[in-house]
Order: sequence, then C-alpha cells, then structure tokens
Amino acid sequence: MNWILLQAMLMANIAPPVELTGWVLDGTEPTHADNWLIEIAYGVIAAGTACENCGGPLGPVAVRSGHWPVKVVADCTGPERHRHRARVRYAGNGLLLEPLSAE
Repeated sequence: MNWILLQAMLMANIAPPVELTGWVLDGTEPTHADNWLIEIAYGVIAAGTACENCGGPLGPVAVRSGHWPVKVVADCTGPERHRHRARVRYAGNGLLLEPLSAE
C-alpha cells in the first residue's frame, strides 16, 4: 500500500517522507555478472555460517534474481531444515549484502 501513498505524493508534487536511496525504480534488472558475484559471495558466506536455531551447517545457496532486490535463500542441513534469507540491493556504485538470517 506504500506505492499508493508514493504515487499520490508524486502527483501532488510533494516530497516523500523517506529517502529513496538504494531503490531502483527504472525497471533495471541484475546483470549476469551481478548474479554470479552474489552467488559466489553467499556461497562462501553460507559455507562458514552455522544455523542460528540448531547450529547445523547451511546447505547450497539459491539466488532468485528477476529484479532488485535479489533474494538469497539457504536451508540448514539439520533435521528441521531452517530457512535462512538475505536480500541484496543495488545502491550507488555497489551491492549492499545483508547477512543470512533465520526466519
């Protein structure tokens, strides 16, 4: 519902109350190089990270990247298979990587 408020404010020529830094509103998509870099970085991060809930190692990383922000998912290999998520945003001249955190 935030987009309704943003659209109304833009139509009324009012500045939004939040800074839109890091938002990509022009429809750009992550490049192949962005996806590759995100997959490699989170593969290394997941290999050295233990599950926050049970302490088991994290399994392979899945990158879902149709648009920004890119979603990264990894399941732990413990008996309950806790899911860990992170989002990657493009801001300025670089990528902002969030830590993998359990749901």
